[in-house]
Amino acid sequence: MMLFASANRDDRFFKRPDKFDITRHPRHHVGFGSGIHMCVGQHLAQMEMVALLEAMIPRVKTIEVGAPEVALNNTIDSFASLPATFVPLERQEPLGLRASVAAPAMPAAKTLQGRIAARLQLAQNIIGLEIEPVDGGLFPLWTPGAHIDLHVHEGLIRQYSLTGPVRRDRYLVAVQLEPQSRGGSKSIHAKFEQGALIALSRPRNHFPLDDSVQDCVLFSAGIGMTPILAMAWRLHELGRTFLWHLSARRRARLAWADQIDALPFRDSIELHVSESDRSRRLNAGEVLGNLRPGTHVYICGPRGYMDQLSEAARGAGLEPGQIHLEHFGAEIDANGDPFTVIAARSGKRIDVAADETIFAALTREGFDIPTSCKNGVCGTCLTRVIRGKPDHRDMVLTEVEKAEGERIAVCCSRSQSAVLVIDL
Repeated sequence: MMLFASANRDDRFFKRPDKFDITRHPRHHVGFGSGIHMCVGQHLAQMEMVALLEAMIPRVKTIEVGAPEVALNNTIDSFASLPATFVPLERQEPLGLRASVAAPAMPAAKTLQGRIAARLQLAQNIIGLEIEPVDGGLFPLWTPGAHIDLHVHEGLIRQYSLTGPVRRDRYLVAVQLEPQSRGGSKSIHAKFEQGALIALSRPRNHFPLDDSVQDCVLFSAGIGMTPILAMAWRLHELGRTFLWHLSARRRARLAWADQIDALPFRDSIELHVSESDRSRRLNAGEVLGNLRPGTHVYICGPRGYMDQLSEAARGAGLEPGQIHLEHFGAEIDANGDPFTVIAARSGKRIDVAADETIFAALTREGFDIPTSCKNGVCGTCLTRVIRGKPDHRDMVLTEVEKAEGERIAVCCSRSQSAVLVIDL
């Protein structure tokens, strides 16, 4: 949906005010001559649009748009009407959805209730969990790159990428048993059996696939293949050509290793198993140096792997907007100079020590801050910045978003200014 208004066309604020730019920041639109345009009904309108789109997308094949009738007067330069035809899907079940679209959707609650329909042994120390809604309905729609929070037990939440083809009757995640587990993967492997009831969050996506881009190359290592597998399914369903460089040290530690050869897009997968054949190791510089202009790359895996790939991508001349990363774990240094946080709504001042996180300081003073990963990878704790200069240390915000300084991950980031005012 594209909404136009005259307030978006101030040539003192926008370089090309009459050009539609999908990347234009939504908060930078001026209203009534000055200030950021806000509307008291915006949150209700957003909720209504989410409900509309979630109901429409599983049922509509395409939207055919006709010629608009332009309305011109002293205050409006817009459309008086825009004919549109909604073409329904020819079959009841959209691609990748195996339950009836007429089944009731899950309510828009913060926490969803699910049941483990199947527990699968995907590889050595890797299990797969198929989760179904307890009421027999449908989970919220998700897009490739999305993840959910699993409530392991009281006070312990872990994030896992949704994987496989997009379905709403079941969610699929893969959980690798980490040697240095702090209780998350260890508890899941030990206690999450078929039939168990679990709580989970609605899907969130900080690693979205831009399926309008014609050329995509996917990279994954280890358990980082889970979001990439969902992207590969989506590109295959769209009929797109793509290449997926799938790296693993040993085939026995590769999830779905016995099913890879049966995938309908197997010819699009370049498998790199380094232990059995060192010559099969990924040559990142060579691969990225031969990409067609405009190609987007998606990377997920261990920190060192992603650093190597992203550096090689930049060296090959790719722009930041062409490089997409998913961090599923991070080592964050949250130490630094002490500073003061001001909670704008209450006016309360909180001192943050040199070895203390903003989250810890706020919690100490009685603030209830939603959080999950506590190391800057999930985005649950992102909070609006009103004044001050954040010292971003998270793995969620893009470089552009960090430069704008409008939000901060309070679980790990700090402040470059002596005072940081946030919307709490």
